[in-house]
Amino acid sequence: MKTPAEVASASVLAIVVIAASIWLVMRGGEPEPPPPPPPPPPVVEVELPPEPEPIVLPALEASDGFLRAMIEGVSAHPRLGDVIAVDGIARVFVSAVVAIANGETPRALLLYLEPEERFAVAEREGKVVIDPATFERYTWITGVFSSLDATGTVELYADLEPLFDEAYGDIGYPGERFQNALDDALGALASTPLPEGYVEVRRGNVLWEFSDAELENLSPPQKHLLRMGPANVRLIQSKIREIQAAFSH
Repeated sequence: MKTPAEVASASVLAIVVIAASIWLVMRGGEPEPPPPPPPPPPVVEVELPPEPEPIVLPALEASDGFLRAMIEGVSAHPRLGDVIAVDGIARVFVSAVVAIANGETPRALLLYLEPEERFAVAEREGKVVIDPATFERYTWITGVFSSLDATGTVELYADLEPLFDEAYGDIGYPGERFQNALDDALGALASTPLPEGYVEVRRGNVLWEFSDAELENLSPPQKHLLRMGPANVRLIQSKIREIQAAFSH
């Protein structure tokens, strides 16, 4: 006969076994827990390109060599050097642009670019016109201007603008932005009307004049542009519009 202690122990054992069995049965009816989520992918650090070093501008008085090196980066034309072969590049450029913006001739500033061949006229269809051969005097400088990379030119201008603003102040516009004069000059040249066919002229008191009163009433810079010939004018105006578009972006 079992003692009360043995009965109690057996009862406890039975309860434990039953409880364990019930737990196992219940556990077997439950879905397996989902597998743990995969570890996140390793974070790959992307190295950003270093910020470009700011351009340190030289003093205006000592900027010619610096400007030549920078300008040569926006054109590979072999005669680009002839256009910037002048002392005081920044002041000459700024002064010429201001003259054009004000409707005045920049000729005195740009005598070093004057062609050696003389202006000539010819007779065509019973009219006196600018000799088409005369326009060839400006083919090379038109080529230089047309070779400029418009976007690169505008980016370079942004880097050099403090020098131009300083030169602009020195010639009588202190505290003002040179960009305003540049916009006016580009606009005046881009809007110059281009006649079709031969450009008819007549003898004036001193110089040859345009026979068309509308052309003769244009500003001196616009008339200078027309004397470069239709083909050159088209190329120059096309490049000006590219530069204007690059400025607006």
